Amino acid sequence: MSGDRSAPVVRIKDLHKSFGDLHVLTGLNLEVHAGECLGIMGGSGTGKSVALRHVIGLMEPDSGTVEVFGKEVAALSAKELRALRRRVGYVFQEGALVGWLTVEDNLALPLREQGKLSESEIQERVAEALETVHVAGAGKNFPAEISGGMKKRVSIARALITRPELVLYDEPNAGLDPEISRSINALMREVSDKLGVTSLVVEHRIECLQRVADRVLFVHEGKVMVDEPTESFFQPSHPRLRAFLGYQQEPAR
Repeated sequence: MSGDRSAPVVRIKDLHKSFGDLHVLTGLNLEVHAGECLGIMGGSGTGKSVALRHVIGLMEPDSGTVEVFGKEVAALSAKELRALRRRVGYVFQEGALVGWLTVEDNLALPLREQGKLSESEIQERVAEALETVHVAGAGKNFPAEISGGMKKRVSIARALITRPELVLYDEPNAGLDPEISRSINALMREVSDKLGVTSLVVEHRIECLQRVADRVLFVHEGKVMVDEPTESFFQPSHPRLRAFLGYQQEPAR
């Protein structure tokens, strides 16, 4: 972990979000600092993924503020929001690859949309990204022709292709078997250490966050109940977190 602790990359203050009568976020507070990998755990419907969508402006708060790179996301113009999103990579639960494009073209798409690089520079960047996630031979394949684990690696490569400063992972282990999940977790940690990007990871699998996160939050009923370094988070004293993690016995005194 590195960076200026006084200037968080992401700061969420008293965030509230409801959908009709369903109150999903009820005063969420969190900060993510430069170079840090922050994990978020919590039960279904506690607003973990909703919080990520606020970070890139896919949702607006009912109240409270979301600041990214020191700017309040909800106050940005459309042009400013597009500029912010270019600094952020997003790994979706389902991968969200374009089925009629090859793996190479899926990765090249955001670079072509930016229009800043020549085609040869784009191809060089694509090859570099595929090498980073250890699927260098998959570039000519279509998404339907590769495994679930390879799709997830490609989706991580696509999130990294624009060289973002912040990467958001939404359930990166979703739909993967334990062996493939372990390889994805190792890749996420490698990317974090090698590239020094700031990461925010929503995940319910304990092994993933133990492997990749520097710090973990437990979100319950729409707000943060526990905020601990990873090692102490998984040796909890808080009764609600102990119940969530499946601990039956009282913690050792």
